[in-house]
Amino acid sequence: SSLRVTWQKRCVYMFALAAAASAAAPLESVDGAAFFEPFSSDWESRWLVSKDADFQGTWIHEAYTEPEGTPGDKGLMVGNEAKKHAVSHLFKEPIDPKGTGLVVQYELHMKKDLKCGGAYLKLLTASEELDHDGFKAETPYTIMFGPDKCGGTNKVHFILRHKSPATGEWEEKHLKKAPTPLLAVGETHLYTAIVGADNTVTLLIDNEEKVKASLLESDDFTPPVNPPKEIDDPDDKKPDDWVDTAKIDDPEASKPDDWDEDAPMMIEDPKAEKPESWLDDAPLQVPDPEAEPPDDWDEEEDGEWEAPIVDNPDCKEFGCGEWKAPQIRNPDYKGKWTAPKVDNPEYKGVWKPKQIANPGYFSDEQPHAMAPIGGIGIELWTMQDGALFDNILISTDPAPAKVAAEAFAARSEAEKAAKKAEKDALRAQIDELEKKLTSARGDFVAAQDEAKDAGENGYLLLAANFERERQRARTELDGQAGYGRLEAMRPLLPFVEQFAALQAEADGADGGAAEVHKYYSGIHKQLTQVLEAAQLEPFDSAPGDAYDWRRHREVERRPSEEVAKNCVLEQTARGYTMGGELLREAEVVVSSGSAAAAAAAAAALGPRRRLLSQCFGGIRGVERLLDVGPAARVGLDHPRYERGKLLRVAIGQRRKLADRDLLEEGEEVVLLTLALEGGAQRGELVE
Repeated sequence: SSLRVTWQKRCVYMFALAAAASAAAPLESVDGAAFFEPFSSDWESRWLVSKDADFQGTWIHEAYTEPEGTPGDKGLMVGNEAKKHAVSHLFKEPIDPKGTGLVVQYELHMKKDLKCGGAYLKLLTASEELDHDGFKAETPYTIMFGPDKCGGTNKVHFILRHKSPATGEWEEKHLKKAPTPLLAVGETHLYTAIVGADNTVTLLIDNEEKVKASLLESDDFTPPVNPPKEIDDPDDKKPDDWVDTAKIDDPEASKPDDWDEDAPMMIEDPKAEKPESWLDDAPLQVPDPEAEPPDDWDEEEDGEWEAPIVDNPDCKEFGCGEWKAPQIRNPDYKGKWTAPKVDNPEYKGVWKPKQIANPGYFSDEQPHAMAPIGGIGIELWTMQDGALFDNILISTDPAPAKVAAEAFAARSEAEKAAKKAEKDALRAQIDELEKKLTSARGDFVAAQDEAKDAGENGYLLLAANFERERQRARTELDGQAGYGRLEAMRPLLPFVEQFAALQAEADGADGGAAEVHKYYSGIHKQLTQVLEAAQLEPFDSAPGDAYDWRRHREVERRPSEEVAKNCVLEQTARGYTMGGELLREAEVVVSSGSAAAAAAAAAALGPRRRLLSQCFGGIRGVERLLDVGPAARVGLDHPRYERGKLLRVAIGQRRKLADRDLLEEGEEVVLLTLALEGGAQRGELVE
């Protein structure tokens, strides 16, 4: 019956996806649009990738992130990181917005996180400079519209390139109050710009109005579309005798005789007395009484172990060292005397240059009648790939854009429904595991009386731990969306491995134990299927493989005559990737090379290196400090320590090394950096 329930839930999931697909078929065309591009499979017959040497980036015809709102639909995606990309399409006839206005609209889907780059369109100016060989850096545009994010910039650009009827010069007019874009990974959003025949500009995101401005208002664009009639005279200079200081010191004022400028702001509290319990001779810092040497500390290799120095706990309770009365504010303190301010009798006001007629003045009463548009281009310089463009529409009538917007709304709802169905299906599988665990718990108790196999006890402990992690994973799952929610299942990996190990140990078992093992092998199989559906892939590391900090986590370092230094000696736990990204590193034992060579290096250590060895955990840490240099952040990944232990040792040893003049230039900086990081971990400020 439980199997039947599982398949019922899977059927519900499949029906939900089917309903989503039927609700949002890909758009192929939009009646009444001057231009519409759905990026179908023959897109390359209409668009030309730039052949200019500046643009080396490639474009990919790519599907949306699963689960898709419109299954099978594809768009045009930026294909490379840290490269310039350009692609364009030229119209047979220019689009002239005069008297009608203009609408530009497109869908943007982010397959990766955009940290620095653009995702905007350029409507190219109809001119002789348009090149049928593709986009060039100097290709002129009329409108630039869309998201741009990098550093402090994170906005939806709307830039009108306007030609002055007075001078013939082109100038970019930037919308001042640009909205913030929606760029979440795995989401699709609709960007719309409407330039009305009444010279208004309206920006919408997902059919919701974000900004409304006017091309005729000087406060809406910078610089204003229409320049001011008058400007400052560039030849007018402020006279030398012009006084623009409004207030001056009162020339008749003088400092009072009893004004003491030297009196301190703070003084010792005359009423304070030293506490009777104060410890004058107690040290401010002492060796940590609770510290113990690491289990694998080797005095022959690492030197004599010394406990890290910590603040004396008695000082916090009773006070230590020289006692000083607390400071209080001096009631006689007045500070430096200054004369009061009075009106300046020679003040003439704030000087301004005189105004003259603006030689570049013009008044364009119809700026919506912008330069006709001869094509459309996507020209970007982005540090991340993964921006996918689709359903680009240009129209002189808002009605076609509304049709495309309704199709987007259907896609958006279908996408949400598909994601919810996938989430519900995953939750259903977790529910099924929960039911099986609850049912099997009673079977375990009964089986314990019949079999003493250690594997059964392991299963009991494993079931309890798995139950706890299952509840935590489900709680996180409820609050997450998309594939990010699978991160909640990361802690389930150890249980998959332990189930497999215990199942192997159970081979040959009989009686109640065999039934329990058989029952739980089904749970193990179902749990494995859940993770495989999330594109889980294990990977292993063989002896002799080079140690790679990006894929390996070093758990131990041992000498070896057969395996070269800094290569894998053995693997203690396999690694996993999920959806192509690292989920867990492989845990490995790393070779430290020949034991004889390590012993010779230890014997060659002088007093200075022995102390550094104590601080940084052996020869390897000394090598990092002395040979690699401060920038290597020495010792932070040394296998003999957890990070916190190493930092505590660094804090305690730094002063001793400095006091004995055993630190060279640059090494003090490294130790101070470690000490500061350690202090931050412990929630306190370290010098």
